[in-house]
Parts: sequence; C-alpha cells; structure tokens
Amino acid sequence: MSDELLGQTIASHYRFDAHMGEGTFARVYRVHDTRRSVDLAAKVLRPEIAHDPHLVKRFRREGEVLSRLQHPNIVRYYDLVEADGLVFILMDYVPGETLQTTLYNLGRPLTPYESLEFLKPLTAGLNFAHNENVIHRDLKPANILLHRNGSLFVTDFGIARLLDDPGMLSTLGLAMGTPIYMAPEQILDDGITPATDIYSLGVILYQMLTGLVPFGGQHPAAQGATVSEKITYEHLYIAPAPMRRHEARIPDAVDEVVLQCLAKKPSSRPKSARTVYEAMAEALGAPPLETDSIVSASSLPQEIRLPEVSQFVKPPDMEEPHNTDTDDTEPVIAVLDISQPILEKTSLSLPSEKSTTHSHRPSNQEVTVIATPKLGFDTYIASPRPANSPTLPSFTPPTTPNTQFTTPAPIENRTPKNSPNYWMWGVVTGALILFSCAALAIYIMGPFGDGDVVEENTETEEAFPSVTPMPITPGTDAPNTPNSGIVPPTISVDKSDQKIAFASRRSGNLDIYTINPDGSGVQQITQNADLQETGPAWSPDGTKIAFYAYEGASGNGDIYVMDADGSDIINLTNSPADDDRYVTWSPDGTRLAFHSNRPGEVDGSRDFEIYIYSFTDEKTTQITFNDTFDLGPDWSPDGSFIAFHRLERNKYRIYAIRPDGTGGRLLSPDDLNDAYFPTWSPDGHSIAFHVDEGSFFQIYLMDADGSNVRPLMEAIFDDQFPDWSPDGLEIVFQRDQQGLVGVYVFRLDDLSVRSVMNSLGDFLPDWH
Repeated sequence: MSDELLGQTIASHYRFDAHMGEGTFARVYRVHDTRRSVDLAAKVLRPEIAHDPHLVKRFRREGEVLSRLQHPNIVRYYDLVEADGLVFILMDYVPGETLQTTLYNLGRPLTPYESLEFLKPLTAGLNFAHNENVIHRDLKPANILLHRNGSLFVTDFGIARLLDDPGMLSTLGLAMGTPIYMAPEQILDDGITPATDIYSLGVILYQMLTGLVPFGGQHPAAQGATVSEKITYEHLYIAPAPMRRHEARIPDAVDEVVLQCLAKKPSSRPKSARTVYEAMAEALGAPPLETDSIVSASSLPQEIRLPEVSQFVKPPDMEEPHNTDTDDTEPVIAVLDISQPILEKTSLSLPSEKSTTHSHRPSNQEVTVIATPKLGFDTYIASPRPANSPTLPSFTPPTTPNTQFTTPAPIENRTPKNSPNYWMWGVVTGALILFSCAALAIYIMGPFGDGDVVEENTETEEAFPSVTPMPITPGTDAPNTPNSGIVPPTISVDKSDQKIAFASRRSGNLDIYTINPDGSGVQQITQNADLQETGPAWSPDGTKIAFYAYEGASGNGDIYVMDADGSDIINLTNSPADDDRYVTWSPDGTRLAFHSNRPGEVDGSRDFEIYIYSFTDEKTTQITFNDTFDLGPDWSPDGSFIAFHRLERNKYRIYAIRPDGTGGRLLSPDDLNDAYFPTWSPDGHSIAFHVDEGSFFQIYLMDADGSNVRPLMEAIFDDQFPDWSPDGLEIVFQRDQQGLVGVYVFRLDDLSVRSVMNSLGDFLPDWH
C-alpha cells in the first residue's frame, strides 16, 4: 500500500488528505468526508487482512458492536467501507495527544488530585461501555486520548479481541506481546469481564501516581526466561508493592483503592469503573460522580485547565518547577496505538536504531513509530476528532512543558571532495600488484580476514594501555546485579554543562534532542520534516553535534554536523547513492569516523567499511578494506585507535584499528556472542559494548586490550548502545523495558540504575 492514495477520493466521497501512520492491522489516513464536510480517521486494512473474507467479516462484526458506543468519552466507530479494492475502518479524528504523551511531557508522577481529574471522564466512558456489555481488553495510556480542548476519549474498544483469534496472529505473523496492563484472567484465558478492564485501570492509576508500572519483571522471585515471562509471573503470583514506597505523599486510602483494582481475583476488585472513581473521590474528600457524562474543559477549575501542561494538570508552580515555555507551533498530533504485540527477535545482519527492541529485526516486520506516546514496535496514528461534535471553545495548542523548541535551521550541502576521479583508476590498477603483496603479508600476520589474529604487537606497534583487572564484587540490587564490581576512573570534570544527546520520534519525525543528565531541560534540536535525523555524537568541546540523517522511511544516510543549538546544519558527505551512518569524533575535533557502504577504493564492493572525514581538507578516506561488514566506529580518547564491530565467521566481533588503517586487531573473545558498537571510557582503559544474548541484549565491559570481559549487569532487559559520562563514573544506555524504550544511566560506584526520563522511544544516547 503506497501513498498513491493521497489526493484520491474513494467510495465517491472519502478524500484521502494525509498519511498519519501505520500499525499491525492498517495504514492510517486523515480523510475528508465531502458529503458531511468533516474529517475522519481511516484505517486502511493491510492486504493480507483485506483479502481474507473471514477476517473482514470479523472486523465488520466487531464494528457493529462498537457502533453502539455513542458516548462523549469514547472515540466513535462509524463504518467499515469496502470500495475500489480497499477495506477501511472509519473513526473519529481527535487532535490532541495520548495520556502516555501527557505523562511524559509533565515529567513527574501526577498528584492524587490530578489523577482524579483524569479518572473522572475515563471511568465515565468505561462505565458506559461496560453497561453496553463491551469490554475494552486493551486499556492502556496509549489508548486514552486528550483533545486539545481538554476532553478525554477512550479508543480502540474491542480491537484486542480480534487478536484473540490464533488465525489472525498467524496471518499477521505476530506473537503475544509484553502483558504490562493485562489482567491475570486475561493471561490465563479464563474469562473476560468488566473486572478485566478494572485491573488495567489499576495499572494505569499506579503508573500515573508513581511513574512506574506495578509489574515490571524485576521482582527477585519472578520466574521466567524473558522479561515478558517474568511480568506474566508477577501478574499471576506476586502482590504489587504499595505505591507509598515510591511516592510517600500518596494517602493510604488512595493506595488501598489502587491495590484493590490490582487484586488477582476478579471478584475482589471494585464492582465497576464508576465505583473506582467514587472510591478515589471518597479517599480524597472529593464529590462522587453525579452522571456518566463528559467533564468539559470549561467546567474544570481554572488551575486545572492549563494548555501548556494539560487540561487536567495543575500549574507548575503548584508542584515541582517546570519549564512552561511555549511557542506558536502546532502541537504534535495525537496518536492512537493500533499495533499489538512486540514481535519476537529474528536475525538480520545489520543492526539499526529503527529496531529498538532488537536491533536486527527483519525489514518486512518493521513498523515505524510515527509519534511519541509509547515505545518498542507499537505504531501510532493521528487520533480522531468527533465528527458531529458541537462547536468547541478556542484553545491554545499545548506544547511540551519541559521541552524547548528551536526554529529549523537551513542545511548546507557540502560537495564531497573525494568524488570519483577516473584518471586515478590507472594508478590504482598499477598499485594492485604491490597491494596484493602487502595484503598477503598482512594476512600472514593476521590482523584482518578469517585468519587468526596476532595476539602480540610488533615492535613498531603502539601497545594498548595496560589495565589492572577489576576485582569481582557481587552487587546487592537484584534486578541490576553486576557480575563484577567496577573501579571507576578518577577524572575531574565540570558537571554543570553536561548534556546527553539522543534520538527520538516524539515529534512525529525522527529528531535529535538534548537533556540534562538529571532529566531536566529537554530540548528538540532538529526539526527538519524532510529528514530523519539520528545517531548524535558530541564534538570534544561540546559546541557541535555530528549525526546522520536520511530521507523517507529508510533512505541512505549522510553525515551531518551542526552547532549544539541546532543551527548551521551542514551535510558533510552529501552522497545520496551511499549509506553513511554512525559517526564519531577524533579527540582533537578535526576528523569524523563513520561506516558506509560506498564502493570500496580497491574492489568497488558495497559492503560496509570504516571511513574518515577530515574537516581540514573536506576529504573522505577509507581505512578498512575487506569483503565483510565493519560498523559502528568509536575513537579512543588519545586518538590512537578506532574501535568497531566486524562480521567475521558469521559473528560480530569487536576490533580496533589505527586511524591510518594499520595495526588492526581483534579484541572480543571467540566464545562471546555477537558484540556491537564499542565505546571507549574517558581514560581509554575500558570499552563498553552490547552483546546479543539470544533473547535479549546486554551491556558488557572489557579492558582496552580485550581482557577481563564481563557483563555490566545481570538485568534481563534489552540494553544497548552504551556511552560513558565525561568523568567515567556512569554509563548511559538505551533500555527496552516491557516494550518501553528509554534512556537509562548506570552508576559504576554504587551500581544503581535510573531512568533519565519517562521512556518514550528515546535511543542512541551520547553524553558530553
């Protein structure tokens, strides 16, 4: 299905105006109904569904049930249309954002009173659906939408039931995902009742009030080989921790209400969604619901109706301080999760930031995160607005409260100075004989290829730093216990101006952001809608950021550089036919290393090699020459070596090479699984990297000479792409935890792990 639909009118009166996103079932568009002059959301079913009469019949039958849900707090389903070879579902189109996005933007847990304001319309809609004998079955923050005027809508009623059909899962090539919000009886397929939604509501309340989910697969007693299995075990057998352990300000009575929602037995939970609200209101001394109608924005107290935070959240000065800077830009269009499970990992040769759960997922199962409410492989679409809603009051578009936005900067395309010079091929050809002799000698010595690697340096080679093995000291934190204690380096740095750069799709586009290490001061740096910008790397002096970017969903990358505030963007490589990615700076800031599949200078092959770009002469030089993949370079602090990972004998291994292409050597041991993306410690004594453990990724450390290899933690999450803090005391990394991908920090001295911010599809961090 292509964007050829844009501009077309289907079924005589549905004009397809904009492509909004993709998901498990469908590709989603904003369409204009020319008969009624209203905008709707159209989910165009994937061909494998649309061409299966059984599945289309199931969608139509489900739609007949959903059409009964005419309530002001429920996104309405209109029709399933079959026309012009397409099958699409029509729903409301709602501008705004999801609850997941709102919680992220706020940057802190909600107070009990703020949670009550969200709960009021949420339980009104949920209670109405239950009275109509419709159970949601997939209630979560990504399926709760907030209109720009402050109204709340629940969406995707009944979609989860379609995935109960094993035939549907088989057709879509899916497996059941991480059950973060799933009730025990739903896991056991032991009968679904309204109490199932009450349980999910309890998980959402717990998350709103603490910033954490109650079951994260981290309990020491949890059993299972994967995070999903551990979460499932916790849902079934382990009681949730009281919320007051995380947030002391939560009243005991509120804690009791939420824990009752999370009771293992459905009969022990509150009897209805309305009962949940009334119990919360009573615990806080607020009045109960009088009706099941919507709470309009105009009826909310003035201190709650804040466009720069949310229509339900108190002003920043009533809580922790927050940046409330706004601009006149349009808000991120609200998004609606129509995907379901997180796919199981399969193998693919090249890791990519596009797959944040596993970095080598097959391309035919990849989906694109269109906006920002949730992570992993869930897909988000623009959410619907009521087609026949009354005139809405004027509303100032919300902006992220702690995010600063910059004006998109113009991009300078620099003409590469290493374009093919065909007169040189004669020289190259004449040199091949000499090169062959040299290559034979190199092969005998073994620094490259499939031959053995020389373990000792020649007299002319510079030795790696000598490092004393670190003592082994078991940790005490169960979910993050390192296999060895770590002696952090003693490097004195100024922490006042440190920043972490990372990539994210929270704007709807793949962009680069920066944040303070304490989680404050999020700033969007790039805003070019025509480019997907990712893989940031700070210059040594912190004044510039190099990155790579590509057009479309998966085009070839170019290497760019910009000022740290996002201005003065320059395309350095400007080579559309080549895929240039993953950039690193030389310590003196005069050169960049990256990998590329441009034709090799010797054999013309298109495998990935390591290249160096020089700011001095604006030329690019190839430094590795072979018929395999060399990827993910990182420059050592003293500038003497570049570490990278290489595909060799069907396994990725960590190598190091001098910037002039000599002195290459294997670092990672043969018995280690696939190892990727090495990064040097600031003192040059250690290298961090991530390893594919089969069902998850784990961060490892080793000494710079390849000895003393050990995992950083014994955490069974997907931990990838480590980078060091400037003082070497911490490691920032990308973690996929229960399908939520975010930036985390591990402290080497006290072995603690913290989330830098709410997980929202943030990856590839780089610390300066």
